[in-house]
Amino acid sequence: MTELVALCGAEHRLVRPDAHDRVTAAVSHVPHLVAAALAARFAGADETTLALAGQGLRDVTRIAGGSPDLWCDILRQNAGPIAEVLDAVVRDLTEVASALRGTDPGAAGASGSPGTSGVSGMAGAAGTPGALAGLLVRGNHGRALLAGARPAGVAGGRSAAPKAAA
Repeated sequence: MTELVALCGAEHRLVRPDAHDRVTAAVSHVPHLVAAALAARFAGADETTLALAGQGLRDVTRIAGGSPDLWCDILRQNAGPIAEVLDAVVRDLTEVASALRGTDPGAAGASGSPGTSGVSGMAGAAGTPGALAGLLVRGNHGRALLAGARPAGVAGGRSAAPKAAA
């Protein structure tokens, strides 16, 4: 198997099945579902809304395409880890929605009102970022890490999993 993987230009990694399921849920399955959920918001959109949709929205929803039958089968096979990651994403989005509605006192800006711009003005208790700024800061950090990562087998790439002995 190692030789076949190498012939394909990939890098062999030995990962425990439970770790594989968690990682695959985080890097493949949940991104597909999040993209599909966002794209679904536009299933009944009017022509003006669709005309104003930019490249960023198209980029984020690109992976939503795919056979629903195939994806339902894939998702059922890894349901537990996928549900755990989705729960975490839902918690983040719920906290941000509460902050934007003004129902999260820790998310208010320096003026005490929701919607204050600037990370420094979005402090919560004890100077910690509020929900909105906190998610945006963590999002920027995660995006930077992803931008610096390379898929297994790509020269100069880094990966979280140690190489398996050949």
